[in-house]
Amino acid sequence: MHPDLARVRITHRWSGRIGMTGDDLPVVGPVHGFPDVWFIGGCCGHGLALSVAHGAHVAAALLGEPEPGDPLPWHRSRAPRLPVDGPGRFVVRGYVDALGRVARHAC
Repeated sequence: MHPDLARVRITHRWSGRIGMTGDDLPVVGPVHGFPDVWFIGGCCGHGLALSVAHGAHVAAALLGEPEPGDPLPWHRSRAPRLPVDGPGRFVVRGYVDALGRVARHAC
Protein backbone atom coordinates (compact mmCIF):
# COMPACT_ATOMS: atom_id res chain seq x y z
CA MET A 1 0.00 0.00 0.00
CA HIS A 2 2.88 2.40 0.85
CA PRO A 3 6.01 1.32 -1.06
CA ASP A 4 8.18 4.01 0.53
CA LEU A 5 7.61 2.35 3.91
CA ALA A 6 8.52 -1.17 2.73
CA ARG A 7 11.89 -1.11 4.55
CA VAL A 8 10.68 0.58 7.73
CA ARG A 9 10.96 -1.84 10.63
CA ILE A 10 7.88 -2.14 12.84
CA THR A 11 8.97 -2.55 16.46
CA HIS A 12 5.63 -2.30 18.26
CA ARG A 13 1.97 -2.78 17.49
CA TRP A 14 -1.30 -2.81 19.34
CA SER A 15 -4.34 -4.91 18.68
CA GLY A 16 -7.41 -5.80 20.62
CA ARG A 17 -11.13 -6.09 20.54
CA ILE A 18 -13.21 -3.06 19.81
CA GLY A 19 -16.19 -2.40 22.06
CA MET A 20 -19.30 -2.30 19.89
CA THR A 21 -22.96 -1.75 20.61
CA GLY A 22 -25.91 -2.97 18.56
CA ASP A 23 -26.69 0.53 17.25
CA ASP A 24 -23.07 1.81 17.02
CA LEU A 25 -23.53 4.42 19.75
CA PRO A 26 -21.32 4.30 22.86
CA VAL A 27 -22.65 4.28 26.40
CA VAL A 28 -21.63 6.37 29.38
CA GLY A 29 -23.17 6.14 32.79
CA PRO A 30 -22.93 5.32 36.48
CA VAL A 31 -22.60 1.72 37.59
CA HIS A 32 -25.95 0.58 39.01
CA GLY A 33 -25.86 0.92 42.80
CA PHE A 34 -22.58 2.91 42.77
CA PRO A 35 -23.36 6.50 41.70
CA ASP A 36 -19.73 7.60 42.08
CA VAL A 37 -18.41 4.84 39.78
CA TRP A 38 -18.91 5.44 36.06
CA PHE A 39 -18.20 3.45 32.91
CA ILE A 40 -17.51 4.42 29.32
CA GLY A 41 -17.70 1.81 26.60
CA GLY A 42 -18.85 0.69 23.20
CA CYS A 43 -17.05 3.46 21.33
CA CYS A 44 -17.09 1.31 18.18
CA GLY A 45 -13.48 2.08 17.26
CA HIS A 46 -13.70 5.82 18.00
CA GLY A 47 -12.63 5.74 21.65
CA LEU A 48 -9.65 8.05 21.27
CA ALA A 49 -11.68 10.71 19.52
CA LEU A 50 -14.61 10.45 21.95
CA SER A 51 -12.55 10.23 25.14
CA VAL A 52 -12.37 14.01 25.56
CA ALA A 53 -16.15 14.43 25.33
CA HIS A 54 -16.74 11.42 27.56
CA GLY A 55 -14.23 12.62 30.15
CA ALA A 56 -15.80 16.08 30.27
CA HIS A 57 -19.28 14.59 30.65
CA VAL A 58 -18.27 12.21 33.46
CA ALA A 59 -16.25 14.90 35.28
CA ALA A 60 -19.17 17.34 35.14
CA ALA A 61 -21.58 14.68 36.38
CA LEU A 62 -19.32 13.67 39.26
CA LEU A 63 -18.91 17.33 40.24
CA GLY A 64 -22.69 17.83 40.15
CA GLU A 65 -22.56 20.34 37.32
CA PRO A 66 -25.55 20.57 35.02
CA GLU A 67 -24.95 19.37 31.47
CA PRO A 68 -24.50 22.36 29.14
CA GLY A 69 -26.92 22.58 26.20
CA ASP A 70 -28.66 19.63 24.62
CA PRO A 71 -27.50 16.20 25.78
CA LEU A 72 -25.27 14.38 23.34
CA PRO A 73 -26.84 11.24 21.85
CA TRP A 74 -24.34 8.77 23.26
CA HIS A 75 -24.80 9.89 26.84
CA ARG A 76 -26.99 7.03 27.87
CA SER A 77 -26.37 4.49 30.55
CA ARG A 78 -27.50 1.34 28.71
CA ALA A 79 -26.96 -0.01 25.25
CA PRO A 80 -29.67 -1.98 23.49
CA ARG A 81 -29.41 -5.69 24.19
CA LEU A 82 -28.70 -8.07 21.38
CA PRO A 83 -31.70 -10.38 20.94
CA VAL A 84 -29.62 -13.51 21.32
CA ASP A 85 -30.47 -16.19 23.86
CA GLY A 86 -30.04 -19.92 24.00
CA PRO A 87 -27.92 -21.64 21.32
CA GLY A 88 -27.68 -18.46 19.24
CA ARG A 89 -25.46 -16.95 21.94
CA PHE A 90 -22.73 -19.52 21.16
CA VAL A 91 -22.91 -18.70 17.45
CA VAL A 92 -22.48 -14.98 18.12
CA ARG A 93 -19.62 -15.65 20.58
CA GLY A 94 -17.86 -17.84 17.99
CA TYR A 95 -18.28 -15.16 15.35
CA VAL A 96 -16.87 -12.42 17.61
CA ASP A 97 -13.93 -14.64 18.61
CA ALA A 98 -13.22 -15.44 14.95
CA LEU A 99 -13.20 -11.73 14.10
CA GLY A 100 -10.65 -11.18 16.88
CA ARG A 101 -8.39 -13.93 15.49
CA VAL A 102 -8.59 -12.50 11.97
CA ALA A 103 -7.78 -8.99 13.23
CA ARG A 104 -4.74 -10.23 15.18
CA HIS A 105 -3.34 -12.02 12.12
CA ALA A 106 -3.95 -9.05 9.84
CA CYS A 107 -1.64 -6.78 11.85
